[in-house]
Amino acid sequence: MAWGIPFEIGNPVFLRDQAVTVQIPPTTARWFVFLHASDIRPLAPDQNGLISPMRGIGQLGEHAGNYVLIYDDGSEERAKIRRRHEVGSFDFRWGEQCTQAVTAIKPRPLSLNGVNEPKPMGDIAGYRYPVEWGARQKQLIVDDSVPWINFLWAFENSHPEKAVEALRFEPVCGTLLISGLSAGNARSMPLRWGKRRKAFLRFPAELSFDPGLDQHSLLDKIQVDLGQLITASPRLDYPTEDWEKTRQNLEPGTTLNEVLVEYTAHEDAAFHFVDGTRIAVRELDPGTAQNGFVLQAVAPADRLVILRVIEAGTNKVVPVKLHVHGRMGEYLAPTD
Repeated sequence: MAWGIPFEIGNPVFLRDQAVTVQIPPTTARWFVFLHASDIRPLAPDQNGLISPMRGIGQLGEHAGNYVLIYDDGSEERAKIRRRHEVGSFDFRWGEQCTQAVTAIKPRPLSLNGVNEPKPMGDIAGYRYPVEWGARQKQLIVDDSVPWINFLWAFENSHPEKAVEALRFEPVCGTLLISGLSAGNARSMPLRWGKRRKAFLRFPAELSFDPGLDQHSLLDKIQVDLGQLITASPRLDYPTEDWEKTRQNLEPGTTLNEVLVEYTAHEDAAFHFVDGTRIAVRELDPGTAQNGFVLQAVAPADRLVILRVIEAGTNKVVPVKLHVHGRMGEYLAPTD
């Protein structure tokens, strides 16, 4: 499983000196997602000891090979595979990622409270806790420091109505290793997630919900396939009806079986619950309930509002202590 996309890896294709043709069951699909990696291409200085053009160790833009879809009517469609565009090297320096492919291990969040902090897959012994400045600013772990990293590249088939019966891999320069292939009919590019959103989750009262992340950045009751869960926290219950009568700095209550989930996901993604219940992301806007789980989208707060507090009698602008939250109790942070 990579980025929520299933792969069955058997005998990888080692592509170097000659073309390789692989027969597959006749498949009609809009998207073909390749799990692959290239070799490390060393930099070669000229007679003056200079490297020009400087493409980096990943040899940016170098034509590595061609992937060819062979349809059942005998026609073909060819895709050009370039280094650091459609494929990356199995080991690379910081900052030398791809423009059209992603590392096969998707980014995952850090814990907000520092308890049960997720651990990186590479160099666990040398990793320092608590997580310090840098990774903490992004609030995520990117597992690209492992001994071997594969890349995912999604190719859009221009003839999804035709059945593909074989693929031909043609070498051009260096070595490629193709480990897996997955096909599907996603509505849009399957590796491109939407912007951050929030959802309200109510789960059966008999279940206890732990908002903490395990060492793999996973929650114990809910996960998402084509996307990533960012945070999950108990929904705060504010005294909306009689808040004017409450004392200053009164802390809100919490509900034991209601959670606010923050996530980013593809439009075809689905949430998966501990009992096997599955709810599609596109069903969240109207809200849905299955097997005791209720999941509903929280409307985004994307409208800019400027607040100015004026002192009565003087018309002077005065500073105030301000807290703003949404209808579901979600905290709305100021922009400055």
